[in-house]
Amino acid sequence: MYKRTIIKYVLYSVFLGIIFPVAAFLIDLEHNSFSLTFQNIIKIHKLNPIHFIIDSIPLILAIVTYFIIKKLVLKEVHLRNEITNQKDEILEDIENAKRLQMALSPRKEFLDEVLKTYFVMELPRNIVGGDFFWVKKHNGKIIVACADCTGHGVSGALMHMLCAALLNEIINRGIYVTASDILDQTRMQIIKNLNQKMQYEGLSEGMDIALCIFDPQKSVMEYAGAYNPIYIIRNNELIELKADKMPLGLHPRYSQIFSSHEIEIYKDDIIYLFSDGYADQFGGPNYSRFSYKKFKNLLLENHELPLEQQKEILLKKYAFLFD
Repeated sequence: MYKRTIIKYVLYSVFLGIIFPVAAFLIDLEHNSFSLTFQNIIKIHKLNPIHFIIDSIPLILAIVTYFIIKKLVLKEVHLRNEITNQKDEILEDIENAKRLQMALSPRKEFLDEVLKTYFVMELPRNIVGGDFFWVKKHNGKIIVACADCTGHGVSGALMHMLCAALLNEIINRGIYVTASDILDQTRMQIIKNLNQKMQYEGLSEGMDIALCIFDPQKSVMEYAGAYNPIYIIRNNELIELKADKMPLGLHPRYSQIFSSHEIEIYKDDIIYLFSDGYADQFGGPNYSRFSYKKFKNLLLENHELPLEQQKEILLKKYAFLFD
């Protein structure tokens, strides 16, 4: 590739260099009233020896241009190779980070055992990101969460790893009574670990989350949320359990405790946990926001279908936004 570039610029220089001696030669022919013959070409050079210098211009330009362009092009090729190598190294590191992030996700075998009927739809914008789901079984209860950490890409993934570790620690210690207790403790640990202070404008990272505690024995579910609500479809109606309007992290209302909602669960109830990623997508013919209203309608229209079919419909609708 770079050789073709060098040859191209050398030919340009030769072409430009030829224009001047040819122009000078034609002017001399006209001035001396000579016809264009080989003998007259020799005669013109004898009459005006400067033509020998002028005629050498294309060759000189070609040689000089060759070395200059070669140096510049090879430098550019070196820089491109260096950038490509650095990019490959970064992508390799990010792919390794993705594997680490996936290792934190619940195993399918565990989900099949604990949840039985479910579907998970993950559509990360980047290779790694801050959206994640989390499932834990503790003291006969099932704790499920869907979370959205501040930031995208690597920063979001780092927050995911921190927040997932904090949730695991809090549940394993067992010092909680309600779903809101888990959020309160997680928030304080995020503030502590990130050294967040109201007067400090540094790390303002946090997490939005919907967290549910299911008690299979009592058929009761407890929910607490930070910005992320949940939907329950029952008897063809959508019930929305609203979240508190504050994140897990530093916030003007960080001293307020989260609220818990307890609700009885019936056999045919379908419960949806989600981040804001789906409803907030922009796309379609008019490049408009999909919106929570459309998201609710989409769920209501298809909630009677098997869960795997619902997932396929959601995926197709999502793909349509980017067509």
